[in-house]
Amino acid sequence: RPGTLITVLAKPDDCERLSQRLLQETGSFGLRIHRSERVCLAREIRRIRTSLGPVEIKIGCRAGAIFSAKPEFESCLKLASKLKKPVRHVWSAAMIECARILNSPSTDG
Repeated sequence: RPGTLITVLAKPDDCERLSQRLLQETGSFGLRIHRSERVCLAREIRRIRTSLGPVEIKIGCRAGAIFSAKPEFESCLKLASKLKKPVRHVWSAAMIECARILNSPSTDG
């Protein structure tokens, strides 16, 4: 018999309502519910200068150390539209600056 896996990410308070809806809509006779925890980095938005102009990036930190730096797509799109360039060109310029941030000695904590 065929099996289908449906993954639902939801708040615990929504479990009963969503379980009822899944049973009603899928025709399944049962559900397996697995609860999980999530660990997140603290997020900060920074405006940086790139070779093409200013772009917002998201910085992910924990315990005073920077673990992640990524361009914000909408910010890259806005600059790309203004410059009439492909978004990937702006994204690449922003990624170069993100790499500099990640590789700077001050990110070690």
